[in-house]
Amino acid sequence: MKNIVFVQKDNTFIMELGITIATLRDKGYNPTLLSAKHEHNNLYDELDKNTPLAIGVYSDVYDLYKDYNFFHLMAMLREVKSRFTNTFIFMAGVQPAMYPESLAQNSHIDCFVIGDAEIVLPNVLNAIETGKDISDLDGIAVYQNDKLIVNKPTEYVDFSQLPLPDVSAFTQYPGAFRYGHRVAFARGCPNNCSFCFNHVYKANYAGKNVELPKYYSAEYLTQICELLVKIDPTANMIYFTYSTFTISKAFFQDFIETYSKRVGLPYIITTRLDCVDDEIASLLKSSGCSKVTVGIESGNEYLRNTVLNKNLSNKAILNGMKILKKHGLRVGCNFIMGFPKETLDNAIESLDMYRAVDGDFLTISMFAPLPSLALTDLARKEGCLEGIEGKNYSIAKPNISTPDIKEIQNLTCLAPLYLKVPSKTLIKFLCRLPHNSLFELVKYTPRIATVLRYDLKEAKLGTKLRYLNYACKTALKGIRPKSSYQ
Repeated sequence: MKNIVFVQKDNTFIMELGITIATLRDKGYNPTLLSAKHEHNNLYDELDKNTPLAIGVYSDVYDLYKDYNFFHLMAMLREVKSRFTNTFIFMAGVQPAMYPESLAQNSHIDCFVIGDAEIVLPNVLNAIETGKDISDLDGIAVYQNDKLIVNKPTEYVDFSQLPLPDVSAFTQYPGAFRYGHRVAFARGCPNNCSFCFNHVYKANYAGKNVELPKYYSAEYLTQICELLVKIDPTANMIYFTYSTFTISKAFFQDFIETYSKRVGLPYIITTRLDCVDDEIASLLKSSGCSKVTVGIESGNEYLRNTVLNKNLSNKAILNGMKILKKHGLRVGCNFIMGFPKETLDNAIESLDMYRAVDGDFLTISMFAPLPSLALTDLARKEGCLEGIEGKNYSIAKPNISTPDIKEIQNLTCLAPLYLKVPSKTLIKFLCRLPHNSLFELVKYTPRIATVLRYDLKEAKLGTKLRYLNYACKTALKGIRPKSSYQ
C-alpha cells in the first residue's frame, strides 16, 4: 500500500507541490490530490477508497495571507485524523517550516515537514513502511512523549535532479489556474524584511554554505512554462511569483533570452526597486513584461527601514520607479498598513508616496501577525497582540491593536477617494467615523470600474448594469467582487 493523498483546500496549481508529487511517483509511490472544494461530502469516501499510507496538506505561501490559512488547514487535518485514526498525517510547505512549535498544540498531526519536501517525504514514508522511528530524520518536527523534537533541515535539494511538476494532479478538477499560471523561479531570499517569512526560511539554512536565492535553471523553468502552455492552450500570461526577479542580473538575462525564444507569452514579475536599471527595464519591456510589482511597504522611510527592515531608501524608490516608467512598464505598488508603531499620519504618507511615484496599481494589505515573524515579536513586545494572538487573521482587516488601527482600516478603504481628492483634513475626518459598508464600496470601486472597462467592454448595457448591481451589493458586504457572476 503506497497511496499518498494530499488533501488541499482546492486544486490551485502549486509548482512546488507538483514537483513533490512527481518526485514521489518516481520513488514508486502513488500520490494523488483531493480538492476539498470539489469533493464536498465525497471527500472522506474518496480518502477511504484510496486506503492511504499517509494523508497530508501542502501549504502554499499564498495560504499565509488569506482567510483560509494555517488555522483552517489544521482544523481540516484534525477532522481527517478523527476519521482515519491509524493513518499517518503530515503537513508540508511554508507554514510548518515557519512555526513548528505549534505541533505541540496539534497532536492530530504526526509530522511537520520543515525541509524541502522532495527530500524529506520519501525518507519519512520509507520509515513508515518499514516500521522505523522517524524522530531522528532531518527536515521534520514531531511531538513525542510530551516533547517537541525539531530536527535540522535537510541540505538543499539538487535542482538539476528534479522532475517536472505533475500538473495533471491539479487539472483533474476545473480551475487549476484560477489565480493564473504561476511559476516560482527560485527558493530562499537574501533579504530580512521583518514582515516576511523568508528570514525564517533563511535561518533554517544558516551555516550550511547555501547561497540564497537558489535558482532553478533557465532550461528547467522554460520547460515548466512550456508544459503549462501545452496543458492549457488558453494560457495568455505567466506570473513569476518570486519576490526579487531581477536581483541577479546574469540569471535574469539568461532566463529571459531562453523564455522569449521558446515561450514568448507576456509575463508579470515582482522585484525590488533597487534591483532595476535601464538595461533591465529595457529587456523587460522588449521581452513582453506586462507588469512589474514592487514592494514599497511604507511611505515613511524610518518605518520602512527600521520597523519593516526593508532596507530601501526613498531615493532608490524614486529612481527605480522613474526607470520603469521611462521604459513604458506598468507598475503595481504594494504597501502594508496596520503594523506596530504606525500612525494614521504614517499611513497617509504611504498614499502620498504612491501618488508621488505615479504607480499604476495600488495594493494595500493589513499586517498579519504570523508566528515567527520579527514584526510579530515587535507587536507582542508593544502589547499589540494582547487578547487576540493566535486567532484567525485577514490581510483585509485589522489584526493587531494600536491607537490608530480603526482609522487606518478606514483609510485602506478610502484610499481611492484620497488619491482623487488628496485633502488630509477630509480624509482624517472620514477615517475617524465608524467603519461602515459605504467605505467597503469605495474600497472596491476601482476593481468594479476595471471589470466594466475591460472585462465587460464588449458586453451589452443590460449585462453591465447587472454586473454593477451584483458588484455593489457584494462590496457593501465587505467582499471583493469577482470579475464575473452567475
